[in-house]
Amino acid sequence: MQQQPIEHLGFRLAPLTRADESLFIALFSCAEVMQQIGPVLTEADALALLEKVLAAGRQGYLYWVVWNPQGQQVGLAALTLVPPASAEFGLMLFPEFFFKGYSVPVLSGLINYGFNQLGLEAVVAKHQISTAAAPGLLKRLFIRYQFSRDGYMHWCLSRAQWQELTQQPPYATDR
Repeated sequence: MQQQPIEHLGFRLAPLTRADESLFIALFSCAEVMQQIGPVLTEADALALLEKVLAAGRQGYLYWVVWNPQGQQVGLAALTLVPPASAEFGLMLFPEFFFKGYSVPVLSGLINYGFNQLGLEAVVAKHQISTAAAPGLLKRLFIRYQFSRDGYMHWCLSRAQWQELTQQPPYATDR
């Protein structure tokens, strides 16, 4: 199945292409963006990661460029497939778009895509325990806390739980 664009609650997610190189490098090399994600990458390392993602042929790493309702590129969203039928989701926004209310609509659209288009049985997330904003965001998405290990909190939403949520915000959609 070919990766498709996503439209949800006014946001548009377009599959990542080589033309998005500068956006990808800018996000992965920004200390403020990466502070809760992982080490800041050099431009060369970010370019190497982009090559890996694009060469994967959508076999496990699905990235989208996120456009806000005003038509601005605001970041990247991703699903990393975890066999047999789950995916870890993530979102990177440029600092000027932090705390603007973008995460819930973008991630709920991404999660809908994972369940509807990819047939996932679960979506998962993990974050550093020290990331103060993440638990509140995940609770707004109705993602359930599972456990903590090695400095990370782990969360999960099953297909059955998601199906119960599809008639209410933020998952309600015109399917």
